[in-house]
Amino acid sequence: MDAGEQRRRWTNAKERLQAAQLCYDQQLYGESITRSYYACYQAMWAAVGDPALGLWRHGGLINEFCRGRWTTLTLLPTALAALRKKLDDLYRLRIAVDYAAASASHTSRIWLGCREGNITHDGAPHGVGVVRSEPWNKFYAVQP
Repeated sequence: MDAGEQRRRWTNAKERLQAAQLCYDQQLYGESITRSYYACYQAMWAAVGDPALGLWRHGGLINEFCRGRWTTLTLLPTALAALRKKLDDLYRLRIAVDYAAASASHTSRIWLGCREGNITHDGAPHGVGVVRSEPWNKFYAVQP
């Protein structure tokens, strides 16, 4: 990636972050989540550079960023584990908002579930209000 492209992506990331804040201020929480995720996505792309083959896939870009591809220092695999979890949580929230048409209250429960560790992937019955995801479904559901 040349310097011009890197500046363009960084500018795009900052604009999306500003849009996320404006949406949040207007209580447009789903749109704020989406803009927040894409602010991170563009910033990671600016840091990591172009992919070897075509376009970045979401998981691939997060992987490369959290492996420290953007730095010349050697990072331990666990160095960015906490950041990785936050990026994964934000990605899942964006998926719920954009593809499952999750409401603000639904995404709030998902966010709390991510933060409190109540998101499970085993498909077993769960308590009322617990956020769960089934192995066959990439979207979250709130146990009624």
